[in-house]
Amino acid sequence: MARFHAVQVADPRAFIEEAATFGYDDLSMNFVLGTLADSYIECRAQAKNLADEDRTLFVVHRGDALVLAFLRVTGYPHSFLCSPRNGELNVEEVPDAMAQLVEAVANTRGFDAVDNVSGPNHLVDAFITTWVSVLSIRGIQAHGQPPSFNGNLKASSATLATLPTTPATLPGYTIETAVPQDLDELAAFAVDFSAHWTQTTALADARARMEEHLGCGEAWVCRAHDGDLAAFCIVGRNTPRTLAIRNLYVAPAHRKKGLAGAFTTGILRYFLGVPEHGVRKPQQDCFAKDTKQEICINVAEEHTERMYTRCGFQFGGDSGEADKRTWFPIHVRAVKVESSQS
Repeated sequence: MARFHAVQVADPRAFIEEAATFGYDDLSMNFVLGTLADSYIECRAQAKNLADEDRTLFVVHRGDALVLAFLRVTGYPHSFLCSPRNGELNVEEVPDAMAQLVEAVANTRGFDAVDNVSGPNHLVDAFITTWVSVLSIRGIQAHGQPPSFNGNLKASSATLATLPTTPATLPGYTIETAVPQDLDELAAFAVDFSAHWTQTTALADARARMEEHLGCGEAWVCRAHDGDLAAFCIVGRNTPRTLAIRNLYVAPAHRKKGLAGAFTTGILRYFLGVPEHGVRKPQQDCFAKDTKQEICINVAEEHTERMYTRCGFQFGGDSGEADKRTWFPIHVRAVKVESSQS
């Protein structure tokens, strides 16, 4: 039987480059590596008052091979759980590896370390089951909550090889990085965007979030040639090899024109290092100026999945079967503590 060992990483920042060196920096690890990298962006670290001890990273190895990574950043709504493509666990190994991880997390961080956990569905389910079992042994009654987004969330990636041969064009529009003068309009867009998902974000909160994205160089806009702001795209989880498209919104007056697909394609081509169509290069160095090998995305709706598929993201085609090289289903789950025995 394979032997697993879990440890807390002493230098999470160095782990980002090490993961790229050893071939772990890809779609399957973008949640952990990208979120960790984002937390070190100076403007964000200052805004959230993050210190070194606020980033806690655990890894599980099979021998010398990385098989699991678990990240918690203080103040973030989720913990993140990943397994690299080239170190994937088989079904029989998951319980043993997860037991090692949960024990390390519980003994090091305490039981307040787990709230929402995001990651591949089978790993998140195994983590939640193991965590609840450990709590029960220690006299704490709890149960796992159902997945968010009705369990329909998927992660996918696009690469240079999957881009459409003929890119969509944007006549009458230009893609560029947002500027501070866009903040008020972007905040209003973000409020409307949030209403589609959960509860509507307050305008002040949306403004603060957009101001952070602007400061970190993560906000891109699609602007009509008359100056009208037509859409925004937030990118992030920037690692040496990957980048994620996190939010994309088109203003009501500019919908039904193919703008979302053309905007997405322009962003993909820019960051994958191919000739841009309708993209204006940033006046200053963008935070993600290096060419990427994979652009990642999460989707939860079929019509959105179809649009992103046309742009070059892969979701298994007609078979619908997950392939960790190109896409996999995600669960976002929480643990609800019922009671503690004295």
